[in-house]
Amino acid sequence: MKNRVVITGMGVVSPIGIGIEDFLQALFDGKKGISKIERFNPDKLSSKIAGEVKNFSFRNYIPLKKARKMDRSTRMGLVAAKQAINDSGIELSEEEKYRTGIIVATTLGALPKSLKLYEKVKEKGPKRAAPHFIHSPLDACAGYLAVDVGIKGINLTTASGCASSVNALGLGLMLIRTGFVDRLIVTGTEMPIAESVMAPFCNSKVLSTRNNEPTKASRPFDKDSDGFVFGEGAGAVVLENLELAIKRNARIYSEIAGYGTTCDAYSMSSIPPTSVGLEKAMELALKDAQVSLSEVDYINAYANSLYHYDLLETRAIKNIFSDRAYKLHISSTKSMIGHLLGASGIVETIATSLAVYKDFIPPTVNLDEPRTECDLNYVPNKAIRKKINVSLKNSIANANINSTLIIKKYY
Repeated sequence: MKNRVVITGMGVVSPIGIGIEDFLQALFDGKKGISKIERFNPDKLSSKIAGEVKNFSFRNYIPLKKARKMDRSTRMGLVAAKQAINDSGIELSEEEKYRTGIIVATTLGALPKSLKLYEKVKEKGPKRAAPHFIHSPLDACAGYLAVDVGIKGINLTTASGCASSVNALGLGLMLIRTGFVDRLIVTGTEMPIAESVMAPFCNSKVLSTRNNEPTKASRPFDKDSDGFVFGEGAGAVVLENLELAIKRNARIYSEIAGYGTTCDAYSMSSIPPTSVGLEKAMELALKDAQVSLSEVDYINAYANSLYHYDLLETRAIKNIFSDRAYKLHISSTKSMIGHLLGASGIVETIATSLAVYKDFIPPTVNLDEPRTECDLNYVPNKAIRKKINVSLKNSIANANINSTLIIKKYY
């Protein structure tokens, strides 16, 4: 018999709120977190806007001396993870630390910091390279977290593009189900707001250039969308074996009940001509969760504001759910926070879990007139109160990776 897996702690660092309470309120209010970039001068870029995390402070979580050795994505990931651990109330014995693991998901990791080091070495020579940079690879966040909190079980970093953190959660689900570990801290973190990272995306013309109206720039499913918007941030959850969570009288936000993933194996840069791969991922997740189509109440969509992706996901939902697709509530929280790349899936999973826990559906803001064929109920502009028993979370990535989670209310 498979172990059931629940979420008992959550933490978030996002453009619309830091900490679960602020994030929850911002979701319900439809707060818009996109603004002109302040981190650097974006004037040379065609897209000068992003979802930056304002007033981010690590001081209560990371000593300054240690933080100086970290890039921003590692700092955000550590803060979100420590928030989640504190929120869960777990206190681990020495033996339990070996039965607890860490999985961190990211697409870029410390890439912006790496590019700065490259320029510094190129300009001033190799002797100017700081030795502590060797502690800032892709897996830095997972390593620092283990050292800081003393977790001694499995320690992994996953990267699969924009589906990275949903796949990390799916892997976590499998590891706890099989008894490999009892609990996991799963974190996703990303900091893509850097000139060197944004430039190729600008040149490929996939980023919004609505620079004079940044709060209106992220527009999933809307006919006036002109591209997606980068965001930065981190999310973290404590996944736990249900029996152990009950034994310690933990608060349970939701149950991760199913996972499915596929790869269209079509192209690294082109969207597949059909939605078959995403449909199969949803079918696998529903089967894994032993959930019927009629039980699904809400879908937190991938919906990044690019026409072909929004249309592909809409078609997949229609093909899977048939006439019932029009009765579902669907929304994209990217409309508020932008696209966090590898961290997007876990931050959106946290939004979905809060929706299940608090019985409401976050809105798709900036949806004024849907695109042709995007004619489902995307909960435009205003959150609604609704009991949610079963929700579905989609993520899509380059190389045509499709990943889906089923998140259920815990009874």
